[in-house]
Amino acid sequence: IQKAQEIKNLTTLSVAGGFRDYQVRSGLAFLPSSSSQNCALSVVSSAVPRVWASTDHLSIVWCKELNLVTVRAFFDLIDDNTKQITENPQRKNLVLNHHFVRYPGKLFEERLESVTELTGASIWINIKTSKWSYKGYN
Repeated sequence: IQKAQEIKNLTTLSVAGGFRDYQVRSGLAFLPSSSSQNCALSVVSSAVPRVWASTDHLSIVWCKELNLVTVRAFFDLIDDNTKQITENPQRKNLVLNHHFVRYPGKLFEERLESVTELTGASIWINIKTSKWSYKGYN
């Protein structure tokens, strides 16, 4: 608490191994956070989207699924302007929550991509069954 001002912009992620981790139980990996500064995130490896495995304390670093989630999060933490990890704590929390809590996808997008233009003439046909059809004419 004495150092709270110094670390107020520090974002912390704690990943527990789960029920297979006999060295450190999951409850010990819980990070308390205040309501004013929600900069701490605690997860269990088997609850992370796209990570289905519970790991022990030593093998958690070798879990490929968890490594991929971590790498995706690191890439999404990079600021487009500075090419460094962002200093914005809200952005950090959004990205970490996106990858480690709620979304199993590969990309974290803040903005939509531009509209895709179709070349040539095309006809859209609505079919009232479960089948869709697209025809392109050049």
